[in-house]
Amino acid sequence: MARESSQIAPPSGLRVNRKSAVSVHVQLQTQIRHLIDMGALKPGMQLPTVRQLAGFLRINRNTVARALADLYQDGYLESHQGLGTFVTDRPPTREGRAARVTSTERTPPTAARIAAATASRSPPEV
Repeated sequence: MARESSQIAPPSGLRVNRKSAVSVHVQLQTQIRHLIDMGALKPGMQLPTVRQLAGFLRINRNTVARALADLYQDGYLESHQGLGTFVTDRPPTREGRAARVTSTERTPPTAARIAAATASRSPPEV
């Protein structure tokens, strides 16, 4: 039995500029987030697969997967195994997004932390 191919069209307006200083995955992530915020992508709508989006935009699948992973983490998308990727029913509010970003940000290692980590290691034996 032949497998039916999904005929999900790409969200209109998605474009990437390879010459931009902004990385392609950030461009894609920002555009999808904007489409959700503006209501062009409604809750429950299914997105094309990673492979389809990569083909539409002529970019690497890993780049698309990275952008979608960030959107999953931010609460914009949800994935159902075997069914696909969908816009969540309740995208996060601006306040929720800001709190999530500040709570998950990593602080760069300070000189003191690097020195402490280095000092706790025993020197290599020669």
